[in-house]
Amino acid sequence: MKQNFTQTLTTLLKKQNPWALSATVLAQSQDKAVLTTGNKTLVAYTKQLTDKLNQTRKAPVDAKVVAESGKYVVQKEQAGNQIDAAKLASAVTKAVSSDKATVTVSTAYTQPKVTSTSATLKKAAKELSQIASIKAQVKITNKLVTIPTSKLQSWLSYDNGVQVDLAKVEAYTAELANTYNTYGKTRTFKSTKRGTVIVPAGTYGWTILQTATAKNLVAEIKKKAKTLPKKCHGKAPATTAMAQISVAPMWKWM
Repeated sequence: MKQNFTQTLTTLLKKQNPWALSATVLAQSQDKAVLTTGNKTLVAYTKQLTDKLNQTRKAPVDAKVVAESGKYVVQKEQAGNQIDAAKLASAVTKAVSSDKATVTVSTAYTQPKVTSTSATLKKAAKELSQIASIKAQVKITNKLVTIPTSKLQSWLSYDNGVQVDLAKVEAYTAELANTYNTYGKTRTFKSTKRGTVIVPAGTYGWTILQTATAKNLVAEIKKKAKTLPKKCHGKAPATTAMAQISVAPMWKWM
């Protein structure tokens, strides 16, 4: 005598928890699938899965301070759709415990670590804007060379205070040296009887000590960053407040 259990098994299969892959289902059993937090198999699987999926997904972007129209502002963070393996494993664990067949993946998205509400970013934007608004000048003998605002901004960053990129400042002093150095260059003079006289390059002239000048300039900018007022008092708005840095370059006789 044979019995057909197809209908009975089909009914039980529909009632079975889809997450309980390793659970033994018995007729009329009320057991629920149990998945403990931190299950090594699940953690390894979600890690492998998210590594593969995230290759074609967009990563979140943290909020940051950027230069804009001559001042610094906090640029808002951007959401992405990459999946956090730990969050996904936690979501699956909760779904199994609640007898749910699906997981809302968006709840496991990786979030930006830094947001535009960050007090640190706001402080950085304020201090960088203040230092970028100064009138920075280099004094070369009797000539004052004003450093362009865009150039000054490109030197600045913020890491627990205003930082100045020495390498970029050195590149700028190299530009100054190329323009104002007289040593090794042909020069022209106006004489009363012979008109313009061309003097070929020789062993006489002046040259800027580039590294020393760059270090002095960085030191002066940092000094101004520490001494600028936190608030502007009086009738003049903060945007009109100016500070001048005068750095005398160092020269040597050749």
